[in-house]
Amino acid sequence: MCKRRNNLARRLVLGALFGLAVGIFAGCTYMPGRATPFRPPADVAHLRLERQDSARIAVDKIWLERKEQGLVVTGYVMSKLGVDDTTGSHLIVSLRDASGTELRSAPVDFAPRQIPPQRRPAGVSLYRFSLDPLPSGTALIVVTARDDRRAP
Repeated sequence: MCKRRNNLARRLVLGALFGLAVGIFAGCTYMPGRATPFRPPADVAHLRLERQDSARIAVDKIWLERKEQGLVVTGYVMSKLGVDDTTGSHLIVSLRDASGTELRSAPVDFAPRQIPPQRRPAGVSLYRFSLDPLPSGTALIVVTARDDRRAP
């Protein structure tokens, strides 16, 4: 009987330690308000990133990085389940201040235009948009998927 109690106590302690380790790891990797897999450059770490899906397109990832052309917002989009045609879809990148006022916005394309049908791993397309010069007061970058066809 005493041996069973010791085994049970040992399992409970190990389970609690494992749960604590998982909780610490999840807390360290979770960054609230960010839809990004990577940490941004230090000078723009204060910027929040948001994504808005459309009926056909899911904005999957957003991140900021420095490239030859300066600061860029980069990410992936996926077609939603059952969607066959994404050629009429595009993205809008909006730069907003802390109160939500739009400072600048621009249409952005992704490639390939026809996203492969979703499966695991999902078919994705890449988008990239240069943010330089970044308007002063920018606090939020919103990437919005749109399904309406726009003029070239």
